[in-house]
Amino acid sequence: MKQKFDKWEGWLQIIYDDMVHQAGSRTVFRETGEIIRANPDICKESAFLEFLEQWYVDSIVMGLRRQLKVHPDSVSLAGLLDDIATNGTLLSRQRFVALYPTAEQRRAHKAFDKHAGAGAAHVHAVSVRADIDKLKSRAQRCEEYADRLVAHRDKRGVPHPPTYRELNEAIDFMEGLLQKYYLLLRGDSLARVSPTFPTPWKRIFATAWLPSEGPANRGIQPPPASGRS
Repeated sequence: MKQKFDKWEGWLQIIYDDMVHQAGSRTVFRETGEIIRANPDICKESAFLEFLEQWYVDSIVMGLRRQLKVHPDSVSLAGLLDDIATNGTLLSRQRFVALYPTAEQRRAHKAFDKHAGAGAAHVHAVSVRADIDKLKSRAQRCEEYADRLVAHRDKRGVPHPPTYRELNEAIDFMEGLLQKYYLLLRGDSLARVSPTFPTPWKRIFATAWLPSEGPANRGIQPPPASGRS
């Protein structure tokens, strides 16, 4: 049993770190868009902005795709839940409640009721597999886009690409599942999947990327005429 929990703990950390990285990408992309929209002096018709959007979409759909694949050699949220569904009796109420101090065990029982079912002795496979199905259903069009246009160039293409709303809803649901199973495994609440930046990331915009042209930027100029013939 310890070996199984060690595996789950290791996977949970890898999944959490990857999703935090993706959350950072989403935050930077959203807030960069806000900066651009708020500044009337920024040219909105730019190849750079088009590439920026494409880089973000490609990165974020691949991040979502990583968490949906179930394969013996892959670490993913769907793979973790699939393994938990097969071994759900290990996530028992008794074990979960024991993670809490005696004074908080009543709260622990309520939390277990909420996430595993009222009065449930352990996590049930049917419930876990329902979570997997909901995730895959919400992310289906995003995964198809990643498979056909990013990971590979499928000759079928994607006639109807997913919208930003669909993408964000899939990511939000995935983060909600991480919070749920993070709690069931560790007994700790994960308020949200928050990105961490060691320094204020917007600081890069405080300096002009292309300084105004001055003498130093115009190349070598001929000396002025002396006025003598």
